[in-house]
Amino acid sequence: MGSVPVPSATDRSLAAALTALAFFLPISIAGTNMALALVTMALLARLACGRPLAWRETWTPVVWCLCIYLAVALLSSFTGILPSRSLHNFHKDLHKLWVFLALMLALRAANTQRLPAAMAAGFVFISTFGIMRSCLESYQEVSAVGFSLGWQRVHAFFNSVTFGEMVALGLLGGLAFLVQLQRGTSGRDSGRRPILAFIALLAVALFFSQTRGAVLGVLAGFAVMCAVEPALRRWMKWVLAAAALAFLIASFRKFKLPSGENLQFTRLALWDVAWRIFKDHPWLGVGPSNYATVYTEYCHRLVENQAVWSSTHNIYLQQLAERGLVGLAALLALGWAFLAHAWNKARRIPDTSNLLALAATVAFIVMNMTESAFQNEQITTMFLAIWAYTQSGE
Repeated sequence: MGSVPVPSATDRSLAAALTALAFFLPISIAGTNMALALVTMALLARLACGRPLAWRETWTPVVWCLCIYLAVALLSSFTGILPSRSLHNFHKDLHKLWVFLALMLALRAANTQRLPAAMAAGFVFISTFGIMRSCLESYQEVSAVGFSLGWQRVHAFFNSVTFGEMVALGLLGGLAFLVQLQRGTSGRDSGRRPILAFIALLAVALFFSQTRGAVLGVLAGFAVMCAVEPALRRWMKWVLAAAALAFLIASFRKFKLPSGENLQFTRLALWDVAWRIFKDHPWLGVGPSNYATVYTEYCHRLVENQAVWSSTHNIYLQQLAERGLVGLAALLALGWAFLAHAWNKARRIPDTSNLLALAATVAFIVMNMTESAFQNEQITTMFLAIWAYTQSGE
């Protein structure tokens, strides 16, 4: 028998950095970025020691589409109405490429067995903390002013919408692992209980975040999982029932300001502004991050008592307004690269990784219909990390 190879110092450092990253991903973008820096340094140390990295396997159509997306972003920045503002925020697009390349390289070079447990621990922490904080804030509101403000939405360390979207991806991950466990024969009952508890906790957190876009994302992600894995279809009725209840609870939120303005129509107003900006700047838009720059030229009233908005709450209309048809085409090409790859793999081998990649991709696409999630560093980093992890076994 041959001896088991002892991991080198760089391998141990890389594995530790990835474990820290997995834990912080659901919790904090600051912690996530620090862990990513450690991952990058471990990769550089590996190269300095003469250990090769899997560059060839990393350069997939997704990476090429991401590079094209960045090139179009740079072009529209220079041709926009305020290049300085666009270029000032260009690092947010570069961050996506850094995250994806670093993780695609690192996950192919390191032991990834501990990562699901570490990320699950992060989700358990943030969900438990968010629910407890929401209960405390709701109690304080009831004590101060009665029930007029209703339940305080779960939000943890960031806003409720981002929290809901993060939890939605974690919930889909729990469902994907449950499917794989259902196929097993040994330790089925003992292994299923922790996953069911994890799913239940995240479902409660999502429910009380009252984030309808995230609920729609979970529904869409679960539906596409059912399309490739028939064993899941018997759970669809319960998911639909839970989603209906979540929408019912969300409908009890206060949607009118003291001025009488109905908040339900906020997105329609923002979408109308984006569409009119696009019609005036159809090819390359006004430049990334310049929706806010021209907003007051197209909207002369307060929306939710706010004079200027920087987000359309729809990534596709945001791209049309800021990057024009060329920018939208680059975004759709990137989304198609993610979706086509995930769909083809899940159809061939519907295992945990492939089901999660497909469900997360569909959910992320759907959530971006009511939010500009792709321009949110927290949720986009989470999505790219999940995708990179699911592809690390190729």
